Amino acid sequence: MPIKRTTAITYTTVVLLLFTILLPVGSALSDSTWPSAGRDPANTRFSPYSMEDFSGVTIWTYSTERSITTTPIIGTDGTIYVASVDNNLYALTPGGMLRWSFTAGSDLRASPLFAADGTIYIIDWEGTLFSIDQEGNLNWKVEYGLRPGGPPQMGIDGNIYITTTNGVIHAINPNGKTLWTFETKQNLASSPVIDTDGTLYIATQRGWEDTHGILYAISSTGDELMSTEIPTSVISEATIGFDDNIYFGGNDGRLYAYSKTGDILWTYETDNRIASSPAVTPGGTIYVSSFDRHLHAVNSDGNLLWKFETDSYISASPTVSADGRIFFGSSDNYFYILESDGSLFKKIDLDTSVLSSASISSNGIVYVGDNDGTIFALNGHMETDRIPSSPLSISAQTTKDDHINLTWEPPIEGESTHYNIYRKEGDGLERYMVSVRNPMTEYRDTTIEPGIEYTYRITAENKLGESSPGEPVTISISLPEEEQQGTGRIFIGIIAFLSALCLILTIQVFRLKRTVNRKQKGWKKEREGLKGNASTCPFCGHYYIEGENNNEYGRCPQCKELIRPPVF
Repeated sequence: MPIKRTTAITYTTVVLLLFTILLPVGSALSDSTWPSAGRDPANTRFSPYSMEDFSGVTIWTYSTERSITTTPIIGTDGTIYVASVDNNLYALTPGGMLRWSFTAGSDLRASPLFAADGTIYIIDWEGTLFSIDQEGNLNWKVEYGLRPGGPPQMGIDGNIYITTTNGVIHAINPNGKTLWTFETKQNLASSPVIDTDGTLYIATQRGWEDTHGILYAISSTGDELMSTEIPTSVISEATIGFDDNIYFGGNDGRLYAYSKTGDILWTYETDNRIASSPAVTPGGTIYVSSFDRHLHAVNSDGNLLWKFETDSYISASPTVSADGRIFFGSSDNYFYILESDGSLFKKIDLDTSVLSSASISSNGIVYVGDNDGTIFALNGHMETDRIPSSPLSISAQTTKDDHINLTWEPPIEGESTHYNIYRKEGDGLERYMVSVRNPMTEYRDTTIEPGIEYTYRITAENKLGESSPGEPVTISISLPEEEQQGTGRIFIGIIAFLSALCLILTIQVFRLKRTVNRKQKGWKKEREGLKGNASTCPFCGHYYIEGENNNEYGRCPQCKELIRPPVF
């Protein structure tokens, strides 16, 4: 069913679209299905896609090294970007395979941001903002040296807004240059939300001695437009509703509704603090989760419609689809899907706390992370068209020019638009390599090195998603013949050298042994001690009668060496 909005909302939407068109390419938030933590600058967490046929079956999972506490975002090509506390930003294909990863300087506890030109912005726990291209390469970084208040936000002017915990809002252009800063009077534990005219709204977190917070309205040029005291501190992003009101939850456990002029409209009380952002619908329903273990549905007047209880506190923000289904995780280890009337559709056991908020793709797939560091892809609606099955008969052959030629057959089910090729070198990490458009079923890899073993996997993909990979193939190119010959000659030379050395040592051993034997024989004759005994010189081997032609007893008449018995 098409979603209707008020005339005022339609008008502002048109203005926003026209303004966006007039901006330089890449200067605004992407129009992908989920480009930021709250999906849009207003942080509505509302998806325009229906989830009526959602079944909740896990399609795939991908594991990181530590917790995922952020919302996965989705690029225009369907790539999922996941930030993990293990310091890495992961770029995953719609089929759950790694395209690339980018390592920051510290924990990643804030969701990334995807711009219209494909640039990804993310800030780490030490306050360094990174600009990364779609291949995972660093464009630039800016170090602020303080923890961020929340994830990066992007305005309609294409500028990036970040906050630091000391209460400062920074406006940065896409080149990394700081345009202006705005200092609030208190700490910040959230990011601003942005209206269609570029106005920023943010609520502060009170300090130790303060008894209240402050709600600010700030222009896109950094000027204060409005500030008003609020009776609580706020640690999560506010939300701009489709009715133009500002909604946020407080540490006092209340949901607040304010006008853009700073007037309080109403409050709704839960039984514990609220650490998440509200989700809103065009119909005026506000959903908010609380540490009181409940998800609360409140109408636009602040009255309770219903509440749903889990077995533990809820810190994840809810996500709402066009047909009214609500998606959220709880610390009781379950991920919940509720109907619009608050009844349970399904709960999925993820075996650990769910602190991450969910995002929804255009084909109805839900992405959410858990406290063990696993990202889950839960299936979307079923259509006549379907995600293709795996490519068949994948093979790899070497070519005469020392390249590797890959071939495969199309999948049996589902029409693919292109094929994705992944490669692993030896025992290294498997990475996305290239995509080949259908109907091509062949690719030549010219970027290989002889002597290295390569493993390839290939998937099929269409607008609905990516298949699981076909059977992997492993191949290597032998070293060039001249290198092999050179290696053989060296080996033969070493063998020859060792053989010659052994021969020389053997000859020397035999000579030494013969000399020792001769000496022992001479000493034996001399020890007999009788003049005129026959003897053999141990030095030259001359056979003689002692004293013969020799005036000195005990000397060899041939070599004149004195023959003496050995001393032991």
